[in-house]
Amino acid sequence: MARPPKYTPEEIKNNIDEYFSKINKKEDEPPTLIELAHELDLSYSTYQRYREKSGYEQHIKKAEEKVINWWIKKLATSNQTPAGIIFWLKNRAGFADRVEHQHTGQIEHSHSPKLESLEDDQLEALASAFSDDKDDVIDVTPEDD
Repeated sequence: MARPPKYTPEEIKNNIDEYFSKINKKEDEPPTLIELAHELDLSYSTYQRYREKSGYEQHIKKAEEKVINWWIKKLATSNQTPAGIIFWLKNRAGFADRVEHQHTGQIEHSHSPKLESLEDDQLEALASAFSDDKDDVIDVTPEDD
């Protein structure tokens, strides 16, 4: 039997809100989910399991969105090179470069004829091409000297 959760959904919501209130006072310090887990006195893996629990998922998702939003705002307002922020968004928040491909022209489709529509001599040519008779094959394997 599993241990009961440390927090009720309402308690975890209040503690998450308290964490972000504290972090918002430190404008340049990024919020992190690992730090949030530690503030909740949870391991990060336990914190992630709360995401799967009924009643908790919306609070955990909202916390994750707040962290992502902090990084997006930092990207938009920072005078620093954006490479580190972009790296974080791609690797921790699931963002990705979007590549667009534009196709012009036409694609022509050709279909193989059905075997029923082939003439007898065409069918025989196909059969002989796939036969095991290898009399007319030239061996090009190099000989050892």
